[in-house]
Amino acid sequence: MPSVDGCRDRFMIRAAYFLAQIFTYIFVLYAITELRKGGDFKYVVPYLAFAFACVYLISKKNYTVFRSPLFLAALLYVLVCYLLLPFSIAPQASFASLNTEVLPGLFIIILLDTHMRTERSRKSMILFLIGLLVIVLFGSYYSYIAGYLKEGSFGYLHPNIKSSVISFRFHHNIFAWTVNALMPFAVASLWDLYLRKTGPVGRATLAFVVALSVFGVVLSLSRGGWAGLVVIAVLWVIYVGSRTGKLLPLAGASVICAVVLISALFLFTPSFRQRIFDTRQEISTLHLRTFIWKSYIEGIRESPVVGWGYGKDILWDGKPLVVDKRNRAEVFSRLWPHSHNIILSVLFHQGAVGLVAFLSFLGVVFMSIARILKHTRITEYDRSLSYAVLCSVLSVFVIQGLFEVVPFILLCLLVGILSGVQSGEIRETHDHRPYHP
Repeated sequence: MPSVDGCRDRFMIRAAYFLAQIFTYIFVLYAITELRKGGDFKYVVPYLAFAFACVYLISKKNYTVFRSPLFLAALLYVLVCYLLLPFSIAPQASFASLNTEVLPGLFIIILLDTHMRTERSRKSMILFLIGLLVIVLFGSYYSYIAGYLKEGSFGYLHPNIKSSVISFRFHHNIFAWTVNALMPFAVASLWDLYLRKTGPVGRATLAFVVALSVFGVVLSLSRGGWAGLVVIAVLWVIYVGSRTGKLLPLAGASVICAVVLISALFLFTPSFRQRIFDTRQEISTLHLRTFIWKSYIEGIRESPVVGWGYGKDILWDGKPLVVDKRNRAEVFSRLWPHSHNIILSVLFHQGAVGLVAFLSFLGVVFMSIARILKHTRITEYDRSLSYAVLCSVLSVFVIQGLFEVVPFILLCLLVGILSGVQSGEIRETHDHRPYHP
C-alpha cells in the first residue's frame, strides 16, 4: 500500500507538470500573437512555466534536455549575451531586454522539450499552434475587410484589432513571418492525415487553413514574406513529391497554381499590382534597406568585437543612441527601428563574439534537423515535423532574416519543437515502423 508521503509526492509532481503545461501554452500564446493586454503578466509567465517545469524535471530526475546539443548551443548564446552586458552603452536597458526577449527563449526550449516527448503531446502542441495560426489569420482578414469598408480600398493584410477587451495588431512583415513560421506545421499535419487515409473533414479544414495562409502572405504585400513563401512551397513540393514518387506532376501543378494566383491578384487587386510596380522601382535599394545597412555597418566598424549592447532601444544615428520614453516618438519619426538584417543586428548589438555564438546555435539546429531526417527508424509524423521546422527556419530566419530582424523567441520555439522530437524519437520508434511509400 503506498505511503502518505509517496502519494503526496506523486500529487506534487503531477501538479507541477500540469501547471508548467498551462503556463507553457499561455507563454506560446503571447509569443505568437503578441497580445498587448495583460500588463506585466506576459513577462512573468515564462518564469512561472520554467519554475514549475524545473520542479517536475528535478522530481523525476530527468535532465536529458539540459544535456542536449540544442539546449547547450542556445545556453552558450544566452550566456554570451549576458557576459557582454559590461560593454553595453546602456547596461540596464540591455539587461531588461535580455530578461524579456532572450532568456525566455532558452526557457521555451526546455518547456517544449518537456511537454512534447510523446507523439500525442506533440500533436496537441502542434494543434494549438495551428489554432494560433487560425486566430492570426482571422484577425488579419477581419481587419482587411474592415479597412476596405472604412476606406474603400485594400491595403496591407495584417491584424489590427484594438478594443477594451483585446489588443491584437502588428506590422505586415511580422504577420508574414508569423504565418510562414506556423504554416509548415499545418502542412505536416495535413500530410499525416493523408498518410493515415482518415479524417476527411480534418484534411479539408487543414487544406483550407493552408490556402488562407498562402493568400494571407501574398496579400500582406511583404516581399520578404513572398520570398519565404516560395521557399516553403518548393521544400514541401520536394518532400511530398519524393515521398510519393510524383515530384514532376506535383511541381507542375504547383507552378500552374502559382501562375493562376498571381495573375488573378495582379488583375483584380490594385494594392498587389501597385506593390509589383513599386518593387521594380525600389529593387536597386531593396526599399531603402541598403541605406540602412550602410548606416549600421558604420556603427559595427566602430565596435566590431563586442557591439554596442543588446536591445531594441539601442540604435545608430551616426553614433550609438539610446531610446527612452521621452525621445522615442521623435527618434522613430526619423530613424528606422532596427537594422533590417538579422546578421547586422547581432553584429551591431553583440559584435563578432555574439555573432559566432549565434551562428554556432544555428549550425547545431541544422545539424540536428539533418540527423533526425536521416534517422531510418523515426516515425513519418516526427520526420514531417522536423522538416516543418527546417522550412520555418529557412523561410523566416534565413530568407526573411536578410531583410528583417526576427525575434529570438520565435527561433527558440521552433528549436523547442525539434528538441521535443529528439527527446521522444527513441521511445516512439520502438512502437512504429518507418514509412515506406
